[in-house]
Amino acid sequence: MTSSENTKPDNKKRIAIFVTSVYVVRFFLLPHLNALAKNYDVTLILNNDAPEILAGLDLPVRVLIIPIKRKISLIRDLKVLLKTIRLFRKEKFDLVHTMTPKAGLLGILAAFLARVPNRVHTFQGEVWASKTGLMRGFLILMDKLVNRLSTHITVVSHGERDFLISQKIIDEKKSKVIGHGSIGGVDLKKFKSDEEQRNQTRERLGLKESDFVFLYVGRLNRDKGLLTLRDAFQNLSAQNPSSPVKLLIVGPDEENIREEYAETVPETHQRDIQIETYVDAPEIYMNAADCLVLPSFREGFGVVIIEAAAIGVPAIGSDIYGLRDAIVENETGLFFKVGNADDLSDKMKMIAENDNLRHCLSKNGQSRVREKFNQNDVIEEFLEFYRRDIFN
Repeated sequence: MTSSENTKPDNKKRIAIFVTSVYVVRFFLLPHLNALAKNYDVTLILNNDAPEILAGLDLPVRVLIIPIKRKISLIRDLKVLLKTIRLFRKEKFDLVHTMTPKAGLLGILAAFLARVPNRVHTFQGEVWASKTGLMRGFLILMDKLVNRLSTHITVVSHGERDFLISQKIIDEKKSKVIGHGSIGGVDLKKFKSDEEQRNQTRERLGLKESDFVFLYVGRLNRDKGLLTLRDAFQNLSAQNPSSPVKLLIVGPDEENIREEYAETVPETHQRDIQIETYVDAPEIYMNAADCLVLPSFREGFGVVIIEAAAIGVPAIGSDIYGLRDAIVENETGLFFKVGNADDLSDKMKMIAENDNLRHCLSKNGQSRVREKFNQNDVIEEFLEFYRRDIFN
């Protein structure tokens, strides 16, 4: 366990934010940490799975490193739990707030055993939603335990909250969605239409202005539906749509998706697919794209959809509970039947060949993001949740 410390006045409430990955902080939590640090003594606890990124974040909070991993390992997880209990007993936090499933389980359990008075977990997509058998049942029990031991529950979308309540995972009275959902909304100064950036990125990637570019941004794994996207794109390419179509995939490769694409996609289609395995500025690629595709089997919200919408890029998403809050069907984007490559291919063809539809979705999406997901408004609602519901 290592740390970097900032001196804080003793009269401030002491908060611990507990997550499993630097990427969660980099892409979602920076505005929260900056806002919280102005009023609270904040400690960020995480696994340093990307040291070079963490070192460059210039965080305004103390940082503690605990080797918590996403994958289940009984002995390793028990060691992390015991370390976390000792840490919480020593630090005497007023609040522990966990995000991501494994951090929720170990962090909330440790906080309960250490008698931390306020324990908050944020649900943002369920691992068990795409599992079957005993593993599904076990993971459901773990989520129920997190709910039972938490004093407050937040959920990143109304659709996900309704689903979790219907499955008897969380309590209706204990849980809430902050604002209209998402984790931190959209930074409208960063995610905006930029024609110069579009031209520069397309030139760098070897894309022509006549190319219609579909974009995926996110972690590269099977739960994100990338094999469904592969099959749908091959179907679309074979149909010879009116404009040349390209597929751009951007994100950290967790399950050797690049290699699987290389092995299974025919050479005639491989030239139309590009994979960038890490990106620090997703808005660059969003500006270069014509349509975002999020074919996930499970999502809590799908923040990349509203980020792309802010730029004017409409989306096609799986028809699942987490994405129904990010997309308004036929108004800001289109849905396809989850896992159905033929249906996804049809929707991709529809949006590629219908300029009027695409422009309408683009305009509506931009307006909706500005009205409901402005980051400044979302962060203020997040702070109000702390002030009103926890430290009132």
